This record gives sequence, C-alpha cells and structure tokens, in this order.
Amino acid sequence: MKTIKLPAGMQFVPFEDLAHYIAEAIWRDQDDEVGIGYGGARLNLEQELPRAVRDGVLKVRDPLTLGPHPFPVGNALNRALVSVDDLQAFVADRGLQVEVHAISDAGPLTPSATSSSLAMKRKALVLAVKSDWPTVEADLREASRNGLKEVAHGGNGWSLDLARGWAKAKGKLRMVAEKSRPASPFDGLGG
Repeated sequence: MKTIKLPAGMQFVPFEDLAHYIAEAIWRDQDDEVGIGYGGARLNLEQELPRAVRDGVLKVRDPLTLGPHPFPVGNALNRALVSVDDLQAFVADRGLQVEVHAISDAGPLTPSATSSSLAMKRKALVLAVKSDWPTVEADLREASRNGLKEVAHGGNGWSLDLARGWAKAKGKLRMVAEKSRPASPFDGLGG
C-alpha cells in the first residue's frame, strides 16, 4: 500500500497541498525519471479534489474554527484544512494510507526533515509549479547564483517543497486570487 507521508505533528493538511502529497505518494517509488507521471497526477488531482469537496466526499474545515467549512470555493477552499483522519477516509479506497512522522528526540525539525523527500527532475519541477511561479524557468537557470540550488537541490534532484518555499520567500509565487481574477477592460491602462 502506498503511503502519504506527512511532517511530524501535522493534524491538518492545507487543502492547497493535498494534490502534491497524494501525487507524491502515488509516484514516490516509480521510475518516473522526467516526472511526467507525478505532474499528470497532480494536475488531475487539482481538478478532482474540488469536485470531491463539492460532492461531500472530502470534508474540509474552516481554518479559523476548525468546524465544517461554510463556503469552500475559490481562495477559501485553498485555505481550508483537511484533518488527517478525513484525509485517511478519503484515500483509503484509492489504495493509499496516511502516515504522520513521529517527532524525533534528536532535536528540532529542520526544513529538510519536514520537506518532501521526492526528488524531482528539472522538467517535473517546472510542470508542477509553472502556474503559480511564472519565473521558475529563469530562476532555475540562475539557481547557482540566486541561492535556489543551495536551498532546494540535492544529489537526486529538486525538492518541490523547498523550491516553493524559496520562491515564496522571494515573492515569486502568484497569489490564488491573482490567478483566478477575470480579465478587466482596465487591465494595462496603468494608473
């Protein structure tokens, strides 16, 4: 059985991260050198998961009250939380299980201890983040000089979580509202 591995102490998973965790579990031990399988799975899950919420199959919680979310759509859905138990119930019939790592007595957690263990090839990383991080290709070309390589590249490839963390810290990620905003007749007029 394939396992969704969550960081130590996690009780709730941000909805916006679910597609990554599930796709990673599905493709972790596969020979997916280019990362196309992971990328395809993630894109499919990004379409399927909101439908599962809408149909009541996947329960999401309000991040402020931790009760049932009253209006889980759009940006509110992305900010919603899914309890580990609800995630386990959702993925059980898909041949997946959820595992939360134990908190180690070895000391404080480091970013690499809580980050995804999936090592991605460059093309897979681009496919996974291009819609949220429009400058990813240019940033990867300059990775040795801009610090991205030092932060997110290991011997086996790129860490999605660490690369996204770097991009977020540098202000390179688009906000969800910005991506989904309809075009305006006033766009590009300045002012």
